[in-house]
Amino acid sequence: MKVIRQNPLFSLFFLFGLILLNGIGATLPIPNLSLIADYYSFPMIGFVEALFVGVSTIFLLFWGYFVDKTERKTIIWIANVLWIVPSFVIFLFPQHLMVYILGRLGMAIGLAAFSPLAYSILADFARYQNRGLISSGLNLAWVGSSAAGILIGGFFSNSWYLSFGFIAIIGIIILSWEYLIVVPERENKNLHLLILKNLHILGELK
Repeated sequence: MKVIRQNPLFSLFFLFGLILLNGIGATLPIPNLSLIADYYSFPMIGFVEALFVGVSTIFLLFWGYFVDKTERKTIIWIANVLWIVPSFVIFLFPQHLMVYILGRLGMAIGLAAFSPLAYSILADFARYQNRGLISSGLNLAWVGSSAAGILIGGFFSNSWYLSFGFIAIIGIIILSWEYLIVVPERENKNLHLLILKNLHILGELK
């Protein structure tokens, strides 16, 4: 267990896992929108997904602010609960339109945290010489996860609500992964920030 916790690759995979969940959760219903609309006899189901994007965008700013102010492991737990629970509720009670609407909005709030979390952890995980390469990899993961969400949703086209149970299980696995890694402390790899911080402290002492 100690070897796993000290291996930076496991921390890197955790970052990619956060981005993958974000993209998959966002695009999961897309291939089944017509089926979902027919299921609920609600032709404006696309409007619900538009609300998902809007709420996610708003809470992206919210999470971005608190990621810099709050313990990151706490935010990981809160964000996961906020989207895993609604996803399971949609899976268990798909017959109610309001459950679907509120569930998707709850998922939007929780999943929005993963992008600022991933980049915040990246800033302290990687040396500044390698951040551009890893950041590019995270962006590729975002694009790939969007495609993965569409593929997974299409795989469950006969019973679209099963896909929400599937992604919730993936979320629990990613959340459990947190116990196998060490989330780095802020600024522990950024020499420039440490120098500026020390100069600020010296200035105050003067």
